[in-house]
Amino acid sequence: MTDNESLFVKYYNSEKVFIADKTVAVKQAHSEELEAIVYEAKTKLLAAKEDMREEKSKLSTNQRDWLKTKESPDALTSDAITAVTARKARMSKMDKLNEQLKAAGIDDETRKQMIRDLEAKMTEKTSKTISFKSAKPSVKTETTLIVQASSETEVPKVPFDPSSLKFGK
Repeated sequence: MTDNESLFVKYYNSEKVFIADKTVAVKQAHSEELEAIVYEAKTKLLAAKEDMREEKSKLSTNQRDWLKTKESPDALTSDAITAVTARKARMSKMDKLNEQLKAAGIDDETRKQMIRDLEAKMTEKTSKTISFKSAKPSVKTETTLIVQASSETEVPKVPFDPSSLKFGK
């Protein structure tokens, strides 16, 4: 829990206890009083920030560097970092497959086509066969991967993991 979250919990809980046994009219008056305090605080903060910005603009570059402070990341920055991390984890499986195909000596065009075909086939639920055809007319090779579904055993449905593929000689 961050410092801001801890403060929020502390203030929220203390306020809930404070207004628990009050009447609706008293709660309304208290709410209006708090809104006035918040408005006053926002106005004063805006004035202070504007004054600081004006003072900093008058300083030289060297003087400004001394004023820099480490600030905690805001929520948008944290969310952006989380989104990048999640995308990296998701893309790393295809990157691993791409690296395995590259290590197997497959050229760029064929590798990209194979990955596109694999992604397309994996989105189709009814598909049972995956074929990779070379885009070069001089090379006449075709690799076919056949997946047979067995109705005898109950296989748990898990997504295909391309990183489990092994290519070698």
